[in-house]
Amino acid sequence: MSILKVNNIKPYSGESLTVSGSTTFVVGNLTCNSNTTLGDGATDTHTFTGNITASGHISASGDIYGQEGRFEANVWIGGGEVGDNTVPRIRLHTLGGGSPGLFMDYEGGALTFRYDNSAVVTFDSTGSIDSKGNITAAGYISASANIIADGIPTSAASASTNGLYTLSGSQIFSSSAFTGGSNAFLAGAFSSSLFVFKKGA
Repeated sequence: MSILKVNNIKPYSGESLTVSGSTTFVVGNLTCNSNTTLGDGATDTHTFTGNITASGHISASGDIYGQEGRFEANVWIGGGEVGDNTVPRIRLHTLGGGSPGLFMDYEGGALTFRYDNSAVVTFDSTGSIDSKGNITAAGYISASANIIADGIPTSAASASTNGLYTLSGSQIFSSSAFTGGSNAFLAGAFSSSLFVFKKGA
């Protein structure tokens, strides 16, 4: 192996600098006026000690590995060029200007989170959420429209403590808890209605 130590390498315009074999360059300043190719095979390795700074794009046909990564504005995932309209794509970004918050924008059909190649949670373009498991909240779950659920117990006996259960109007108003001549009317009027209750401790 040979070692070449120089202060500057700057080929003339239209000329090329070719080095073959196993050679170590120690260069203070390397200036290239046109395209530059390092190596002649996919198994070649090029090691730089220090930072690599580019005023344009840094691209790779393979994977890019690193210990950490930080981006000041946007992180794009998907085909196409940065900032174009190619879909599907996802963008992680801030509002900039010191505004707080982190946002995720997505275009191109449903967005699905998977675990071990199985869909777990899916978001569609209308804001609907499809969860394959339970949704648990320490606070309230509220909706401006209907809440539709399957499998709610239909009696207090089958409900868990602090859990919800439903009773129909006919069950409520025909029970012994209600007396008077209006029972039959109420039971008939609300026979197809469901009322939701919370079982106490």
